[in-house]
Amino acid sequence: LLLLDKVIPVTSNVAAAAPTADLSPPFVSAKTFVDGVLSSSSDDDSTCSISSTSLKKVYGCCDSSYQPQIIGDMPQFTTSQALAALTSSEKAWNGGSGEWPTMSLKGRIEAIQN
Repeated sequence: LLLLDKVIPVTSNVAAAAPTADLSPPFVSAKTFVDGVLSSSSDDDSTCSISSTSLKKVYGCCDSSYQPQIIGDMPQFTTSQALAALTSSEKAWNGGSGEWPTMSLKGRIEAIQN
């Protein structure tokens, strides 16, 4: 037991030893991933980028008074943006044999992070 105590320190206050995280909204960020491009808020509506005027609030339930609270923003595409995203998705899917659906999970994570 003494050896284990040196490897895994015992603390009387578990809450103080626990990692902390920012748990305040927004939890949902206004981003899109279309044709291999991760986009955030922008003023260019001609592509699949996000206009600040096209964001809609996302509500979660509930605050301490049981009222819905805003947890983020969700982009709203125009018809042309939605069709461009669909075309890109169909091309990437390629009947299930495209680069994205055959890519490993690690590869997908790296593609989105980079």
